[in-house]
Amino acid sequence: METTSRRCCGIDVHKKKLMVHTLPPEGQTVTKPLEREFGTFTRELHSLRNWLHDCRVTDVVMEATGKYWRPVWNILEGKV
Repeated sequence: METTSRRCCGIDVHKKKLMVHTLPPEGQTVTKPLEREFGTFTRELHSLRNWLHDCRVTDVVMEATGKYWRPVWNILEGKV
C-alpha cells in the first residue's frame, strides 16, 4: 500500500475517551505507530491539539458515533 500522507492521524471518538494513532515525526524510526489516549474534557482536548502539533500532524480522520466528535472538531478545526 502506498503512503499518501505521513502526517495524518486517526482518532476513535468515544463518549469519555479518544484513542489517537499517528506515525512519529519525519526523521524518527518507525517501529510502530504512536498511540495515546485522551479524555474528552476541554483541557484534555487542548492537550490532544498540542500533542498533534508536536507530532507535526496536518490531517485528522475521526471515527465517531453520535455527537461526540463535535467538541473534538471544534478544538482541532483550523489548528491542525
